[in-house]
Amino acid sequence: MKKYRLLNLIFFLGFCQFIINCDRQGPDDEHLKKSLEAMGGFKQDQWIINNLNVEATENIGTEVEPVIQNRVKFTFELSDNTYMTNRHAYGALWLEPCKSKGENFTFYAVTTSRLSGEKWSTESKLTSGIFDTLGFSRIESDQKTVIIGTEEEPSFLEKLANGRDKLIAAIKQKKSLTGIRKDKYDQTPVTITFTSYDESNRLFRGRINYTQYNIQRTFKGTIKPGFSDEYNLDFQEIKGASLYPMYYDGYSDENGEIRGAWRSPNGRGEFEFKY
Repeated sequence: MKKYRLLNLIFFLGFCQFIINCDRQGPDDEHLKKSLEAMGGFKQDQWIINNLNVEATENIGTEVEPVIQNRVKFTFELSDNTYMTNRHAYGALWLEPCKSKGENFTFYAVTTSRLSGEKWSTESKLTSGIFDTLGFSRIESDQKTVIIGTEEEPSFLEKLANGRDKLIAAIKQKKSLTGIRKDKYDQTPVTITFTSYDESNRLFRGRINYTQYNIQRTFKGTIKPGFSDEYNLDFQEIKGASLYPMYYDGYSDENGEIRGAWRSPNGRGEFEFKY
């Protein structure tokens, strides 16, 4: 009888040890979810992990300094529509629809967790699936956005056309605009004054004055009829009787003011001219 009791006790203790060993080491599922969400590139409220399954666990460290790796299968749902960038033009990011709110996706990842004190820190990397193919949520952009193929597109183009008409009117009236020419080191005050406009070829001319350096040159440029390119106007400075290698590519916004990029052999940057 005692022999059977002893065998039962050994079996029971062995079973308990089996249960203990089967208990997963490392952080809990909620911690892993947060690590995976941070890896996704979305704002955390833009996607929801609705299923997470740890398929394998291994301590690649020691009992004293554990490093727990998990192979994780997880499914998440997009809580917002996502988009891909088509182009950046006229002060806006033009977006193409990518994925729809409510769509579900299943990915695999490996998480690596290290214990520091009583807290786990975890890094995650995908082993299948590519987040880049999912696009991004519109609210993640800090720029003005226009969704191609929606009513936003013709509405925005109409505003640009109105702004271009305002600029042409200002050129015909020989108005002056003041602004700045920026590079990574400095901002230079600039004034431009229009002197002529040829309606037949959309050619304009004017003077550009760098008041800070007491430098004045002339310029000439054209306004494009459409909005298919990144910019709808360009002009180049003239020094004496020769073209000077200072180029401006810009656009007129809905107020008829000019913004864009400049370039020369010595540098490049941005500019904006306002009434």
